[in-house]
Amino acid sequence: MSRPVIGGFAAQHKGWRWTQWCILFIALAVFLSAIPTKETYKKVILKRRAKARGIEAIEPAGGAAVKRTVIQNFLRPMHMLVTEVRSNHSIPEDVHTLTFPQPVVFFLSLYTAFTFAILFLFFAAIPYVFERPPYSFTISQTGLVFLAIGLGVLLASMTGLVIDIKFYQVQHRKAIAAGQMHAQPEHRLYNAMIGSLGIPVGLFWFAWTANAGVHWAVPVVGAVPFAWGNLCLFVSNTPTHEHVRADNQRLDLGGHVHGRLLRALERRLCDGCEWYLSVYARRSVPAIYHTEYVFDYAMTGQ
Repeated sequence: MSRPVIGGFAAQHKGWRWTQWCILFIALAVFLSAIPTKETYKKVILKRRAKARGIEAIEPAGGAAVKRTVIQNFLRPMHMLVTEVRSNHSIPEDVHTLTFPQPVVFFLSLYTAFTFAILFLFFAAIPYVFERPPYSFTISQTGLVFLAIGLGVLLASMTGLVIDIKFYQVQHRKAIAAGQMHAQPEHRLYNAMIGSLGIPVGLFWFAWTANAGVHWAVPVVGAVPFAWGNLCLFVSNTPTHEHVRADNQRLDLGGHVHGRLLRALERRLCDGCEWYLSVYARRSVPAIYHTEYVFDYAMTGQ
């Protein structure tokens, strides 16, 4: 959340071009610090290892290359999105991989993409709400409002640490003692079950206090529970998908596409902020039960 804060002051006092200079300076610092680090991308490591051993890597060409691209970038992610891949960890030395039709992965991905898209919506809603009467914030003051989302992110990080130490690690130790390799992936959903409460609360709070003549701090505080719930859901679903081998790029893409569509509808939003945000708040209310149902179904099979 440092980008809108820094960018707000840069744009107001130095002009919009300095927002790009700030990105360049930060990117340059990150690039220079990454130069001495080791390569971690699997494909590059394998290619370098093959070259060092004198093994010639055969790359597909022509139609075979196109076929591989379509399979890897479209067909395989879609297959992984609607199926669940689990391993039989009851026999650690003989792990068998099983694939099941499983819409749970799809709906969790859809829910995550939905909340991720609403985060993009806030990037449009906050400047519009606070730069107009009755608040009439400057660009730099509007950038400071995003610190509320940063606070929510910080609280979500602390929540994740507490839940991981107090709940997930307990289940993990029990699984290890039982001869399994790790706890069931659904135990990662504790964050999501808690955080899903904060999303509709924050949305309704922000929607019906902004432009209502109340003090500016009231809608600003309303962004905190939303950001807290949003990140709780995201950090909970991501490791869950990794356990069941779902392709997280699909949900990221869905969130980006949905977010861009919401930015395109920014002016529609401005005509009725409270009703527009309330639509998404109402859609997120049934999802509170969704994560709990996924957890109960995985634990009981019913």
